[in-house]
Amino acid sequence: MRILIASPLGHVVAKPLESSFDDVVVTVAADQDEFVHGVARRVRFDVVAADLIWNRPTMEWMFDGLDAIDALRHADRLAPVLLATQ
Repeated sequence: MRILIASPLGHVVAKPLESSFDDVVVTVAADQDEFVHGVARRVRFDVVAADLIWNRPTMEWMFDGLDAIDALRHADRLAPVLLATQ
């Protein structure tokens, strides 16, 4: 299973996911550039979990979970997306 975590705090979530599932590859994209490059360079992810609102002052109004969905569509890498809020 290939999981993409799109969040400034994605590394916090990645470790528990990796230890909870067998044969899982977790990729973390902590900013917009990492997300776009990660999606463009890989085969499709099985699931993407993204923060709806990225709590980083420099990014908060520039990139969010809805933009992540658009980026997946634009790269023709559609995958189920789970949007998280806090």
